[in-house]
Amino acid sequence: MSTAVNTMHEFFNTLEKYSNDANADGQVMLSDAVRTVTHFAGLQDAINNFVSDVTNTTAYSDVNARLQATCGIVLGADKDYTVDTGAVTGYNAGGITVKNAQSIVPETANLDAVSLPTAGSTTTHTYTGDDGKTFVFYVKWPKSFTSFYDLNSITSKETLQNMSDEELETYYVDASNFSTYTDAENVTVTGEQMVSGESTIIKGLYNFWLSEGLKLAYDSFGVDFNGKTIEIRFIGGGVLSNLQAATGPDEETTVPTDNISMAINLPLYAVIDSADPNGNTKIDGGANQCYFDRTIAHELIHAVMFGEGTLKDNTPEFFSEGVAELVHGLDDYDGQNTARINGLANSSESLAGAMSLEPGTGTASRYTSGYMFLRYLNRQSLNTSIQVGNSSEAVNFNYAGNEAIISNYKSSDKITYTTDYTGLTLSGDDLILNSSSGSAYIRDCRDQLINIADGAGSITAYGYMASSGGELDGSNYDKVEVIIGGNDASNIITAGSGGSSLWGGAGGADTLIGGNGVDEFFYTTGGGADVIQNSGANDIVNLIGMSLEQVSSATVTDNGVNATFTDGGTLQISGQAGSFVVGGQTYHADYQNKTWAD
Repeated sequence: MSTAVNTMHEFFNTLEKYSNDANADGQVMLSDAVRTVTHFAGLQDAINNFVSDVTNTTAYSDVNARLQATCGIVLGADKDYTVDTGAVTGYNAGGITVKNAQSIVPETANLDAVSLPTAGSTTTHTYTGDDGKTFVFYVKWPKSFTSFYDLNSITSKETLQNMSDEELETYYVDASNFSTYTDAENVTVTGEQMVSGESTIIKGLYNFWLSEGLKLAYDSFGVDFNGKTIEIRFIGGGVLSNLQAATGPDEETTVPTDNISMAINLPLYAVIDSADPNGNTKIDGGANQCYFDRTIAHELIHAVMFGEGTLKDNTPEFFSEGVAELVHGLDDYDGQNTARINGLANSSESLAGAMSLEPGTGTASRYTSGYMFLRYLNRQSLNTSIQVGNSSEAVNFNYAGNEAIISNYKSSDKITYTTDYTGLTLSGDDLILNSSSGSAYIRDCRDQLINIADGAGSITAYGYMASSGGELDGSNYDKVEVIIGGNDASNIITAGSGGSSLWGGAGGADTLIGGNGVDEFFYTTGGGADVIQNSGANDIVNLIGMSLEQVSSATVTDNGVNATFTDGGTLQISGQAGSFVVGGQTYHADYQNKTWAD
């Protein structure tokens, strides 16, 4: 059975296609990933359905039943740290083991029994995933284990961002010099507490939290930190007072980088149990009531995504923070978060607002809504049978022999064609639709793809089109919309007669064949060597997530266009397509004079 972990691995595999594209748009990437792992048409379609389903009191009046049915979220009692956290690897998300607050990041000894690294040193660490693969990473430690950057006088992010390393060093002070320290959020701790807390945190990072947190990230999402370096810093006060920790590349970049910084807000975690291996701050005087190893696991998702170049410009905050919460879980935390989940599930307006596409960090409701959204997406991908249903019922359809045939297809029916084919031998036609009307929604199509007997409706195929080369012939249909046309194999996709949207997918040599209606063709970075045939004057060719600088050449011929791209991809267009959209700008080919016009 496909699990939430399988889904997130596939999700991140899609994001990684954009790693080296500095101009890739975060929302475009997420739409691609959503289409890959679910039947939704893209990010906004998934958000709309998520908000509608999670707040639908008609289907489930009880909020707990609704959360469990739509997202798989099982809320425990207030501050019950023995229950499953809701992490993507845990029982509530489809795993086989309960992952509670203490076990989600495993440790093997108390912190007062383990050693410290040498101040100012760089140490080498390894971790091994559940699949047996081992990775190496490096940690650069602070030059002093009793000092931190006192930023209380810095109240502007712009000031901090524009500060040179030399200027920042003037704020580096010894915590033992303070009798008490109060930051901009009015958190007050003693200098002695800060010195002890810093030592405890470093022990946890050095011995367990970094290696186990990175292992958790790899097992959860398939993302690794191999060969990269993370530098640990401690801060306090100023504009960063409300941040638990801040993690990002040493220099601003949207492509893979080998050097990441993690700044830990020392006053918030100065009151920490010096022995508890989980970094227990649920003690008297603690500013943040949680286990600190989970906060580190959250931050390490930012680290690996920045490291691999998948946190791009325009990535919504609900995703960048929600996916970091998903790795360690969120729904067991405390009464405040439980109330936030319940509040969002009981208000479509609040939930829609929390699902804003704005980038950023620090908006509490977006951490929660993003976590809920990803649990919802995972829930959509757990079904392993073909399902045919309508507005009043859902009927499971099982394979018979070597063909799956669905007849008497109705206009309100929806088919979810999922990814787990364990024990099935697929040959011949995977799916034959015998329908005189209606629209089909098909996910993750396979070899000898779809043979459409007849039909006047439309067919929408989501997900990668084939595990090897496949074909979708929609010429008997009014409309064909292939959201992601193929994987890195070569695929042939024929439009319907009434206008279609065709994608070639990643890599391969795909052939997209237009129909008699107004068609849209899509090509993106890493698209391989694609061919568009039978394009007409009203058709549109979209270069998605690409800038004009990524087009090496675009030569207009008598009856077509030949384009090459900086990543080595090519697009050969036969027929006089009317419009070409690049970076949001529309261009038109003058086939008579073989030139371009805006």
